[in-house]
Amino acid sequence: MRGWQWRVSEKVNNQVDFFTGELMTWLTTNVDLTDMQLIHSDELIVFKNKLIIYGSLINQKVESYEMIVEDSKKLQLQIESLL
Repeated sequence: MRGWQWRVSEKVNNQVDFFTGELMTWLTTNVDLTDMQLIHSDELIVFKNKLIIYGSLINQKVESYEMIVEDSKKLQLQIESLL
């Protein structure tokens, strides 16, 4: 696995782990999913903080993909210059 592939894979795993370990745990603890009713409204700040962290993980993943696109464009230009 190339360096950038490993970084993207690690970021995806971190994002999935955080989503399932933190966000889903919070939801199942603090929301009645059958009625979609909030059970513990005093925990909303915790949820907001978790969403901020999750958003940061997603932004990191997007930045990694943008780097991959840039690397791919550079490689494509190098290949085209050799042809």
